[in-house]
Amino acid sequence: MRIPRGNKQTGLITLDSLKILTSRSQRSILSKAIERISKARTAMEFYEVFSFVGILRESITLLSKNGKLKAFVTTLSLLLYTLFFFLNIFSVKPLIFDLVEVVSGGSDLITLMAHVKDDLGILLVVEYIFICATLALALYTTTATIFISATSYCSTTMSIKDLVLKVARSWKRPFITGFYTTLLGIGYISVLMVTTPTILMISDNLIASKAIVIIFAILGAILSLPLTAICVLALVISVMEEDCYGIEALGKAGKLVKGNRVQCFILSLLFMVAALILYQCFRVVKNDELLGTSTILIGLFRIYSLYLVNMFQFMTYTVVYFRCKKNHGEEMELQWSTAPDYMMIKTTLLDNKDTP
Repeated sequence: MRIPRGNKQTGLITLDSLKILTSRSQRSILSKAIERISKARTAMEFYEVFSFVGILRESITLLSKNGKLKAFVTTLSLLLYTLFFFLNIFSVKPLIFDLVEVVSGGSDLITLMAHVKDDLGILLVVEYIFICATLALALYTTTATIFISATSYCSTTMSIKDLVLKVARSWKRPFITGFYTTLLGIGYISVLMVTTPTILMISDNLIASKAIVIIFAILGAILSLPLTAICVLALVISVMEEDCYGIEALGKAGKLVKGNRVQCFILSLLFMVAALILYQCFRVVKNDELLGTSTILIGLFRIYSLYLVNMFQFMTYTVVYFRCKKNHGEEMELQWSTAPDYMMIKTTLLDNKDTP
């Protein structure tokens, strides 16, 4: 039996129509999938940018935990900073007044130079001693703040005695890490100082040169923010992990920051802006009296405010540390033993289904 041509042609037309309809439906499904993926990507980018708000909120909640430990560390730190500040003032003030009196006294050049040399030598020694004492105190407060923040984050507690012993037995690790972070900072500033004269050669105009310097300084500050985040996180790592400090802590901090660059950048920017605002607010107050009462009070309030900002910064980066560890598939759990000088951090790999 032969099939009519009309039916055969109708069958071919139907198959072609089905192919066209199928390709159109596939394109529609594909376009919808692409649209959904783009929306999901936009939502993820939005969440990544504004997730720093959640980190700050979580850091603020830590303030209400372990209140006695925080009050002890804060009170002791502020008292010691105040003591060092006044000792520095009363040690330096006689030297400065003596130096001013000698310079304005009209002595001969040889006697004047000898006197200035002696006073400057004593002044440098005194300042060096107080700088070392201040750095030691900053190391103590940083280590203690990180320990307290970690215990608060993990909803655990410890006594003041345990805290003091742990700080005393772990200060070497953040000290070594702080040494390397200081070298990085010095190297970065040196590069900026070497590059600035080269950039100034672009223009001979004074106004244009000032504008170039300002723009270059702003760019330098912005580019330093990721480095600042890595350095602060490295200090947290050196306190939290017994076998990781120095260059190794910096390398690990760089790896942890990779998935949270935007949040760390914004947090570093916020803390830098806060410190600059506080510094400039106290700088606006003018006082012509050398080492007068208002100058001393302004100096004290500046120390207190910068200390509080620095303390909250390390609390925030402790939260960032735990979040980064979790994002990399590791769950951190503090386990305090009966020995007062021992802390163990248990690291558990999460299942893939639990990994965000």
